Amino acid sequence: MEVDKLLKLVIEKHASDLHVDVNSPPVLRIDGVLIPQEDISPFTREDVELIYDRVTTIEQRERFQKEFELDFAYSFFGLARFRVNILRQRGTPSLAFRVVPYLIASIDELELPQICNPQIQE
Repeated sequence: MEVDKLLKLVIEKHASDLHVDVNSPPVLRIDGVLIPQEDISPFTREDVELIYDRVTTIEQRERFQKEFELDFAYSFFGLARFRVNILRQRGTPSLAFRVVPYLIASIDELELPQICNPQIQE
C-alpha cells in the first residue's frame, strides 16, 4: 500500500499514530488503543523499505545509517503534518507517524476547563 493512502487512512479514522513494521499490517492508534488494520496485508521487508525511501531524503537516510534512529517532520500537502520516528528493528526500518494537525483545537473543542484559558482574567 502506498504511504499516501496509509496517511489518508490515519486521518479518516481519526487516529493519532500509524505504525509500520515488517510482518505486520498497519497499526493505528485510535483513542489510545493500538488497532491492527487486518483488512490490509502485512508489510513485507520491501514494502517497509519503499515507505522508508518515499518519506526520507538522501541526507536523512545517510544519518539513519550512522545513528540507527531518525526523527523528522513529513508534510502531506492539504492533509496534515506528521512527526516521524524511524528505528532499526530486526535489521529493517520500523516507522511511526504521529499526526500534527494543521489546525490546533481550541480549549472549548478540547473540552478543557476554562481555567486553562489564558484569555480569562481573575
